[in-house]
Amino acid sequence: MIRFFLIGFFVVLAIYFLWGLAAAIFKAFLKVIDSMAETKNFSAFTQNMRDKIFSSGGMNPEEALGVLGLRETCTKKDIENAYKLLMLKVHPDRGGSADEAAKVNQARDVLLKWVKE
Repeated sequence: MIRFFLIGFFVVLAIYFLWGLAAAIFKAFLKVIDSMAETKNFSAFTQNMRDKIFSSGGMNPEEALGVLGLRETCTKKDIENAYKLLMLKVHPDRGGSADEAAKVNQARDVLLKWVKE
């Protein structure tokens, strides 16, 4: 009988210890995240990738329309169709260049944000 009591006691003690350890680790993790957010301590690589993902790189909708060969009255479906046809020509796997493909991708992204539908 006492053996079951001791086993139960140590199990509860171990759970209590692990719970406290997990809480301490989580608290330390939150401090690190908060300090990074306050100092904006991000690496140049991370900042560069964020810029590439979230910026249009200076291309405006008029330039994007010219790249895809569309008019201002285009729809999202028109944009996707023009994109697919043009990518068949400029994709690096089909003899085009990576720069041309990037420009077409950028034009599509700018227009999809710009067009209202």
